[in-house]
Amino acid sequence: MQRVVLRHFTLVFLTLTAYFAVSSCFGLATTPHRPEIVEWRGMLLALGLRFPSLLLEAAAMAAAIAVALLAFRPGAMRTALAILGGVMAVQVGYDLVGLPALNRFEHIVASQAPVWPIRPDSSALTINDTLGTIQRLAAFAAGRVRPQDVQPNWPPKVDSSNRAFSPITDAREILRIHTVHAVQRSFEFFLPFITMGLVMGLGSWLKRHATFRPRHDGLVVRIAAAWLLPYVVTAYIGMWGQNVSFSIGARGQSLAWLFLPLIPALVVATLGWRSAARASRAFA
Repeated sequence: MQRVVLRHFTLVFLTLTAYFAVSSCFGLATTPHRPEIVEWRGMLLALGLRFPSLLLEAAAMAAAIAVALLAFRPGAMRTALAILGGVMAVQVGYDLVGLPALNRFEHIVASQAPVWPIRPDSSALTINDTLGTIQRLAAFAAGRVRPQDVQPNWPPKVDSSNRAFSPITDAREILRIHTVHAVQRSFEFFLPFITMGLVMGLGSWLKRHATFRPRHDGLVVRIAAAWLLPYVVTAYIGMWGQNVSFSIGARGQSLAWLFLPLIPALVVATLGWRSAARASRAFA
């Protein structure tokens, strides 16, 4: 069964990677006011810079979908924990090492490659470019971040003739906005645990309380739910963060509002993991 789950994970991972790559190319090709991206070299360059994040997103979703095939018997939880640990290790490693290196490379491309000027207006690396999410959270929590670390050319110039737009000149506000963004990004580390817990919890509940004829119908239900739940949970947590981030960052509301959908999801996922562990022992 472990080999079946790992094969399923690999197949789903490759399928999702291809889908995300095609979707990303379509989005880049239809980007308004960026005709240089439509040219094939610019398209390949843009896709190459996005590709590592696409791989991580595909791996996180594939982990939840793969455990839908997990049989509740001794050794099942070891397989699930191995998949979870592998995905989270790659996430943390990429955040600490890969993401800062990719951002530096992107900055070099922006300053030298005429094919796709990624950041034509930026000439300096910020803390968002040189540090990953975990390191940025630690820096914000320690109070070591200055406004000029997150926004070049601080303080910004105020154009009195432009009444429709005025830059943020409050140092505390700009730091709070970037702190909110870092907290939002940190939620991605919890998504594999949440989605896998929900899928396995549903599977163990069906194992105890539902009877299917033929028996393969139960597996079909679990696989269908596994394809749906990761997308719904990820989209809901992301959209909630987008909706409340302005109020928290610019208007000074409590940061606890960001965690409103995350904490219940963590609780339910933890119960799902516990239920799956009990089911593996009960149906041994």
